[in-house]
Amino acid sequence: MMRYRFRLQQVLRVRTIERDRAVGVVARARAELLRTEHRTVEARRLYQSMPEPDGTDIRELQSQMRVRNLLVDAIAAAQAAEAQQRVVVEECLAIWTEADKKVRLLEELDQRSRERHEALVLAHQQQELDDLVTSRRAGAAS
Repeated sequence: MMRYRFRLQQVLRVRTIERDRAVGVVARARAELLRTEHRTVEARRLYQSMPEPDGTDIRELQSQMRVRNLLVDAIAAAQAAEAQQRVVVEECLAIWTEADKKVRLLEELDQRSRERHEALVLAHQQQELDDLVTSRRAGAAS
């Protein structure tokens, strides 16, 4: 009897490579998300560390308000970038999940095929033994 050979082995290999690449993409997306979260935290920290305006000089007050407004804009931009990166991470996770599902399905198919092949081999071996015993009995009876 022939040895077992999974006919979709090349497909499984390609799907595994795709899954591994997807893992890398997810890791890079998560790392970028951490960077954007850090930028948001840093912008908030800067805003919170701003001294309160003292209100003695109108020009100084206007300058402080411009800086505050710039920091508020920076916080809003950092939050928007963070939200956008969260969407990217979710998309990458969906791609990875689909790639992983394809690999698992092929692996399950391989396992079932391997088990079916082993059962056929055992049945073939049993048939050969039965034929051998039957032929010996027929030879002994003659």
